[in-house]
Amino acid sequence: MKAMTFPFWRTRWPPLLNTTSPVRKAASWLAAVYLLGMATGALAGQQIFIHVHASAPLSSPARHAHFVDNLARDVSLTPVQRQSVDRILQDASVQFEAIHRQTDASINSVRMQGRAEVRAILTPDQRTKFDEWLRGLDENRDRHDRQAAHK
Repeated sequence: MKAMTFPFWRTRWPPLLNTTSPVRKAASWLAAVYLLGMATGALAGQQIFIHVHASAPLSSPARHAHFVDNLARDVSLTPVQRQSVDRILQDASVQFEAIHRQTDASINSVRMQGRAEVRAILTPDQRTKFDEWLRGLDENRDRHDRQAAHK
């Protein structure tokens, strides 16, 4: 049995690396780095999953309240200031929605004009295919808009 040297912290540590074989030493380091990388990746993946997937999407009023709560906390708003900020942001939100409605109407008008111009240069068979293609495009846009409205 080998006699233990004192103090023990002066011995080579960890014992796995306490070898004179360069191949064994390299393999040990490689295994240690690999395991450390796996552990780090697993922890990072878990944090990303929790951040992205664990919180359900908030409705518009809930998102507004969450925004005001965070602002009040981060800026140290007084209760009176918080109420004022809440009212100001609600008023701005109403104005934003009005602008979006106007813009959406303008965009739709340009979209319809462009479609009419494209139809004018197509053959009857191509128009039929173009209309089917547009129907799919419109369905995707409607689905996207519905999903965005629920967030």
